[in-house]
Amino acid sequence: MLTQVAVTAGPEVSPWHASALSPYVGSAVGMGWARHWHSFQGSSAVLLDPESNDLKSGSNIDPYTDQMVPIVGVHVGVRIHDVLPFALETELGYNVAFMREVPLSGARPALDAVRTAYGFNPVRLGVNAVFIR
Repeated sequence: MLTQVAVTAGPEVSPWHASALSPYVGSAVGMGWARHWHSFQGSSAVLLDPESNDLKSGSNIDPYTDQMVPIVGVHVGVRIHDVLPFALETELGYNVAFMREVPLSGARPALDAVRTAYGFNPVRLGVNAVFIR
């Protein structure tokens, strides 16, 4: 399971921003915080540190990792004006973040267990309400 919170900023270009239907494209860079929870059961439960995990709990999701990661992304969308008291956007975006290898908290210390490095590349689809002055 992954939880991520990020703050990004960047330029956005909308060539026909004054029309009722205006497409736009943008990019952003920023920093994010990611926490991964890992659920080990059965034979893999040997990885869990019994000092910090309830091995009898079916909802035990330790060990976990925390890390800060740089993020870059691009997005395209369409902004619809003059339909509601606010503008409505539909947006398609793609982000890239490299999650480096980090030690697992809550694993048996003697194992030196790590969560391996990987590229986190989510595609997102969004609907936004935009209040324009």
